[in-house]
Amino acid sequence: GQADQFYFGLDDLDKAQTMNSGRLMEKAMDEAAYGMKNKIDQYLAGTILVGGLNATTTLLSGATVSSTSNPIVVGTNSGDTNAYELFTDLSTQLNLQNVPAGDRWVVIDPNLVAKLLKDVRFTSFATAGALETMRQGSSAGGEGQEGALASVLKMLLGMDVYISNNVPFYAAAGTTVYPTATPTSTSVYTIIAGYKGAATYANQIADGSPEAFRLQTGFMDVVRGLHLYDAKVTRPAALAGAYVQYS
Repeated sequence: GQADQFYFGLDDLDKAQTMNSGRLMEKAMDEAAYGMKNKIDQYLAGTILVGGLNATTTLLSGATVSSTSNPIVVGTNSGDTNAYELFTDLSTQLNLQNVPAGDRWVVIDPNLVAKLLKDVRFTSFATAGALETMRQGSSAGGEGQEGALASVLKMLLGMDVYISNNVPFYAAAGTTVYPTATPTSTSVYTIIAGYKGAATYANQIADGSPEAFRLQTGFMDVVRGLHLYDAKVTRPAALAGAYVQYS
């Protein structure tokens, strides 16, 4: 299992100079919670990558399975894979693996969002109504452009779309370790799709956590907490993925 903890304090001097010290403590709690959620998201992404992508579930690049040394090049140049085609191929791969049609999802990085929005076969899709949804957003898909994009893709492919900076990536083609601190133009990303029965996740807040107490060696209120969690891929065949590089 995994265990994460947070620990922060609010100095009496800060409280004295703040009109609403309760609000300040609330903001600190929110920041600690976001940090823990981000770390859990990274752990889940890595777990699904290692447990789900294999020679059977990974899309081909040319005549062989895509990999860090043989990525699918996604872009708008001649010979590149069209961004929308990548989603279609992932959906088809799930169909070939007899994955249930409901509750499907795909996690993509912001680079793929940009490629998709430059894909004329997607942005000119079907009706003016669909294009207007992309422009103005949809309450079904969340607020803003990302929500609109997710809503239209859901309509087209039947997959919930999540955009994340925690998509596992490799430094460059041929590398075997991820992630690097900062992605580059040569990084290889792992785009993964599946359905909710593919993996399990369990978490527990330790007894007595979070807890607040008065620091004995200073003038400060302190809050600390402990979160236990773990995840496992239970149905690798319910996942599909691809190693991609952007041109």
